Amino acid sequence: IIDCLLEEEDGFLVLDFKTGKVPADPLAAYREQIQFYCRAVTTIFKRPVREAYLYFLDSREDFRVL
Repeated sequence: IIDCLLEEEDGFLVLDFKTGKVPADPLAAYREQIQFYCRAVTTIFKRPVREAYLYFLDSREDFRVL
């Protein structure tokens, strides 16, 4: 389930919230999941995902995936 999907003028922004410890390589750990979300959004809405982020709630860190 996509945690947050924001529609922008030129496409969408996907935001996925995580809890717990940040993995050593968070992009590698969650890249496949975020790519799946992006493909689903593009297929359903026929518009691109322009940005995608992971946000770790416990550490308040964010990582741009796309």
